[in-house]
This record gives sequence, C-alpha cells and structure tokens, in this order.
Amino acid sequence: MKDSRKGRGGTYIIVSGERRYQAARLAAWLIEKDLSEFYDKMAHQTTGMAQEALSMLSRWEKAHEVFFRTFRDKLSDAYSTMPWGG
Repeated sequence: MKDSRKGRGGTYIIVSGERRYQAARLAAWLIEKDLSEFYDKMAHQTTGMAQEALSMLSRWEKAHEVFFRTFRDKLSDAYSTMPWGG
C-alpha cells in the first residue's frame, strides 16, 4: 500500500510492509553516504587535528555505507528468489 500526503516540507510517501523496510534500508545507506562525502570534503578544507578527525569520521561513515549497501544487496537478492517472485 502506498499513500502520498502533502506536508509542510513537501510530499511524504507512506508505505507499508516490505516496502517500508526497503525504504528504511535505502535511507540508512544514503545517510551514511552523504555523511562520508561531507566529512571527506570538510577534511580537504582543513589541516592539522581537524583534518585528521574529519578524515577518521569520513572513513567511519564509509564503512557504514559499505555495510548498508551490502546488507541492502543481500536482502534484495534473497527477496528476489522468494517463491512468490519478489
């Protein structure tokens, strides 16, 4: 089931069932990806300890991004082979 509603920030898509979990996994991956890119960009604009800290945060978020992407891919593969055809 999918339902669109207008809110103050724009259109919200309301989903249920498996689609809700797919949306949550995608959102988690995108958040980690965006943070990794942000920290990397900021690290290149600083020096010293700030650069080290931002680089460390970028690597940390990159590891989360890889985890969520792998998790998403594995679940998608498993779901697509379900008897009902995914």
